[in-house]
Amino acid sequence: MRPTTFAALAIGAVAFIGATAVPADDVWAQTDWKPDRNVEVIVGTPPGSGYDSVARKLQEIWQTALVEKSVSVVNKPGGFNAVGNAYLNSHPGNGSYVAITSTLLLSDNLSGNTTMSFKDFAI
Repeated sequence: MRPTTFAALAIGAVAFIGATAVPADDVWAQTDWKPDRNVEVIVGTPPGSGYDSVARKLQEIWQTALVEKSVSVVNKPGGFNAVGNAYLNSHPGNGSYVAITSTLLLSDNLSGNTTMSFKDFAI
């Protein structure tokens, strides 16, 4: 690996860690999540993908022991998660819509490919 490539990767890793770091006080200040309606787990990839498998395992765990309401997996493939992100963003502040996504949400924002960031999806 060339030194400039290594430096670029190191800078990218530091930027990623800095962008995703959350102060501990903010984490502990969160209230318990008790959905009052059915929950949709949004996946921006087709059925059978790795993210879909994770979402379906999460659905199984939540339905078995943690969430009293119905939990469904909704696949919204297209545009490297853009379709799924747009669908999720159409329900602002609604904790009944959650997503399984990738680091593209961060990297696409940092590279200027989208104006959406993780802040657009936080409750």
